[in-house]
Amino acid sequence: MGERTTQENSELAIVKLGGKNFSIPDAEALCRRHANGFFYIAGLSLINMIAIATDSGFTMSLGLGVTQLMQIFALTADDRFWMLMSYVVGSGTIALFLLLGWRARHVERWPFVLGMWLYAADSLIFLRYQDYLAFGFHVFWLFFLSAGLGAVAPIRDAKRRVSAPSRSDDTPSEKLPEFLRVKTQSSGTTSPAAPSGA
Repeated sequence: MGERTTQENSELAIVKLGGKNFSIPDAEALCRRHANGFFYIAGLSLINMIAIATDSGFTMSLGLGVTQLMQIFALTADDRFWMLMSYVVGSGTIALFLLLGWRARHVERWPFVLGMWLYAADSLIFLRYQDYLAFGFHVFWLFFLSAGLGAVAPIRDAKRRVSAPSRSDDTPSEKLPEFLRVKTQSSGTTSPAAPSGA
């Protein structure tokens, strides 16, 4: 009986991803690896900000386009206010993607969805300015993030199955309807003794 219960629990703990079976910890590790994509986006965007500010003449294709666009606009306008705004918006956007990465590593769906929508909208900037290489990298990275998103629901389903109480552990009386349980309990009482003359 114990071996059967152990086997059932191990089957319930299987997470199917892309036609392969994973244990829950392995599936969570896979999801977290893809969630780290948000950290790469944030880090490369920060490198781009520093490269543009120091006139290094290079940018990373996976970085955010909105930070580059605002910074280049501020440099072209040669306005201190817009330069300050470009750093404020750029830093805020980078911080947002760091937050999304942190929450996505907790195997949550909303950070993946929000982050992918924002990154997809950001890719349109490169498409608008015909930077097809950066646009292609953005599309590739969206597929990378989507693998993490696709793992969230199966992992949560497997956790629910494992944490659900096993029906085999129920006592027979708990399986019976209410009126039968009462009858069973009442039948256990001692009946009054029969008259001695009977």
